[in-house]
Amino acid sequence: MMTASVDSGQHVLVEPLGLAAVARSDEVGVDTEVSVRFPHFMNSSAQPFAPSRPLFLSAVVATLSVVFGCSTNIVDSNVTWAETSAEALEIMAKPRGTFGIAGTPRAAWVDPRGEAEFKAERIPGAINLPFARIEAEHMVAFKDRDVLIIYDSDADSALALTYAKRLLALGYKDVYCMRGGLKAWKRDGNMTDKG
Repeated sequence: MMTASVDSGQHVLVEPLGLAAVARSDEVGVDTEVSVRFPHFMNSSAQPFAPSRPLFLSAVVATLSVVFGCSTNIVDSNVTWAETSAEALEIMAKPRGTFGIAGTPRAAWVDPRGEAEFKAERIPGAINLPFARIEAEHMVAFKDRDVLIIYDSDADSALALTYAKRLLALGYKDVYCMRGGLKAWKRDGNMTDKG
């Protein structure tokens, strides 16, 4: 496990690698310089430690993220909710761009439930991509999609919320959750697909 510590002079020590970085900025704080130095571990031939390229790059990334606080912190309030199925359908059909010249979005219903639940009942045309496979398959599954509306089985929508937050962290912009999920969809009189 890699840990980093920062002192008041903006010196960073990344352990267990023993890497040290110093961050300096000008008076205005616009230009920033980071230098990384490697300690010399003495062995029988008195050769300095020479890290491999991947080790070096990961150490630099870890150091920079500690020094500059680079992180994506997606919280529940970052997720936009469609309160009803009608509102979700409106989001999917709303013309995009200035005066709607970009046309209607290429939207998709996304079902994060397992394959068995998806096959049992789903919103027509929905894409099934369980949460466990999102990292490996999201780029293919959502290629050329502008708007993604996530739904879950029922009212708590905990899985849909978690899924939407992960998509936002992956860089998707127009991600919505439909409150009430599949139960709300059916309650509003919409058809479902089965099998």
